[in-house]
Amino acid sequence: MMKWLLWILLLANLMFFAFSQWGETLTGENQSLKHQSSLNVEKITLLSTPSAKTATSQDQRAFTDVCLEWGEFSDADSVRASAALAALKLADKLSKRQSEYAIGYWVYMPPAQTTAKMNSNIAELKKFKVKSYFAVQDAGKWKNAISLGIFKTENAARIALGSFRAKGVKTAEMGELMSKFKHTVFVLKYPDEATIEKMVTLHNEFAGTSVHLAACD
Repeated sequence: MMKWLLWILLLANLMFFAFSQWGETLTGENQSLKHQSSLNVEKITLLSTPSAKTATSQDQRAFTDVCLEWGEFSDADSVRASAALAALKLADKLSKRQSEYAIGYWVYMPPAQTTAKMNSNIAELKKFKVKSYFAVQDAGKWKNAISLGIFKTENAARIALGSFRAKGVKTAEMGELMSKFKHTVFVLKYPDEATIEKMVTLHNEFAGTSVHLAACD
């Protein structure tokens, strides 16, 4: 039964993706492919159906035109995400692209007065099962602060902030960054049903990231 439901999800993605990519051509309107919106896997609602059929080989071939994208990651998070993806053994189907931004937002725990207090804050993060963080050691006003993530948009930072506070990190704050930083997006070509399920589950461990389907470059 679970396998049938996953195939329904995949077919729903294909139908919606095909319409979003080529639907306007059918109505006489042309628009560049790069302006088409991508599809969020997590927002698909499965409708009840009297009978679910196994996807045909033709359906599977059509799905090879689609890539799954997961991101965006700061440098520190991309290392941890790479390690998690290595366990899936995706081989040459997996690639990544990087973008550099001159402005962004971060979520953080404010600077502690002492190193001992900062270590206490780190212990608190571990208690709340927060795995991704970075202790600021450079001299200056942010020394002993703890970064919980860097994000391209204010909205993404606010979502992450809400997630950390929901876990119990009540002192978490967010702010604007002015320096340049890089973001990484992982791209998986031709995902199958099992891999999509694993990627959707895996992304829940990385606050502020999303998984969606898009046209392969």
